Amino acid sequence: MFANPFKAFQFKTFGVFLVLSALFWLFGKLSEEYIFVQEFQLRYSGTPEELLVITPPPEKIEAQLKGSGFQILASKFFRPVIRLDFTGFEQDGKSGKYYYLPNRHLPVFQKKFYRWEWRRFLQDSITFTAGKKETRLVPVVNRVKIICEPGYQVQGGIRVSPDSIRVMGPQQLLENIPSVSTRALTLDGINDSIRREVGLEIPVPGNAGITLQPAKVLIRASIVRFTEMEWKLPVRSPARENLKIIPDSVRVVLQVPFERYPELLPDAISLSAGLSGHSKTVKGKSPVHIVRKPDFVNIIRIDPDSVMVWKVHGTKR
Repeated sequence: MFANPFKAFQFKTFGVFLVLSALFWLFGKLSEEYIFVQEFQLRYSGTPEELLVITPPPEKIEAQLKGSGFQILASKFFRPVIRLDFTGFEQDGKSGKYYYLPNRHLPVFQKKFYRWEWRRFLQDSITFTAGKKETRLVPVVNRVKIICEPGYQVQGGIRVSPDSIRVMGPQQLLENIPSVSTRALTLDGINDSIRREVGLEIPVPGNAGITLQPAKVLIRASIVRFTEMEWKLPVRSPARENLKIIPDSVRVVLQVPFERYPELLPDAISLSAGLSGHSKTVKGKSPVHIVRKPDFVNIIRIDPDSVMVWKVHGTKR
């Protein structure tokens, strides 16, 4: 069975006319004018040297325009850019807020983007906040924690260098920055001295134009090996007080740097208990006080940490 060539020709002719009709309809629609909303990218320049931007202005803005369908179609492929100079912004009184009213400047945009008929911007204002640059000296707060291996300890604490830094930024923000802190860091299993750079954290969300100088500090700590020992030491009454103390000796647990152990003698540590400040009191419980000890010795525990004290007639000679 053979196809009818006349019917095939009719079908092809119909298809051609259908395509042409659609193209003519589309061309007619695209030639018509429409009111539409167009998005513009915003780019800025000319930031005054004496100002630091705290809250930046928006990156885009929308405008209501009138144009042909061809223009609308072209704008979807080539997103237009509006460039604004910060010197054209106005300050809101003495505050740090600056604003630009784009609808006041429609003739400028009409001249630059002449293919469209400009109606209005959907956003009434473009704003940003800024403050005058200022520099302050603030202390550094350490947030580094050192956990040593058993038998080791930090001697003399953790040292931060420098202990103060310069903070530069808008005046209104610096007033709320009394200090800056190091990054929170835990060093575990340490058995040797530490010398390490640690970054500082800017105490303002998003940094907001804040600059730290320097941005890092040096953390140092002396790690020494300790030995733990237990001594039984006498508890004495203060000078010129004749007291009976029970018990008259206590157990003292102490830590000493391993290399300085030979320097430690029993009489280097002195303990006392008394009724000082209570002249009419003849009996009472008194905490055990450390009167003297070498700087390199750490007292871990005194057991018991308090004793009973009785006043005896007469005074010490």
